[in-house]
Amino acid sequence: MACHGKIARLPGAIRAQLNARLQRGDDGKNILAWLNSLPEAKSVFDAEFEGRPITEQSLSDWRLGRHQEWLAQRRFWPRPGTWPTAK
Repeated sequence: MACHGKIARLPGAIRAQLNARLQRGDDGKNILAWLNSLPEAKSVFDAEFEGRPITEQSLSDWRLGRHQEWLAQRRFWPRPGTWPTAK
C-alpha cells in the first residue's frame, strides 16, 4: 500500500522511533511535540506540506494503519535476525 501522508514521508529512522513510542504507549501529545520539533520533520513539512505540522488526526490515522502493519510484521519476524533477506 502506498502512503503519501506526512508521517509516511518522514525518514525511516524517525518512523521506526515513532512506532516504538506508540508500541510503548507514549502519550500522543508528547509524540506530536517530539515529531513536530524534529529538524528532519520540519524540512519535510516545509518542502511538501506548506509547513503544516503533523496533527492528532494524522497520528491517529498512522496508529490505526501503518503502525498496525508494523506490529504485524514484528509478530511475524520478531527479531532482526529472523527478517528475510533479498538474495
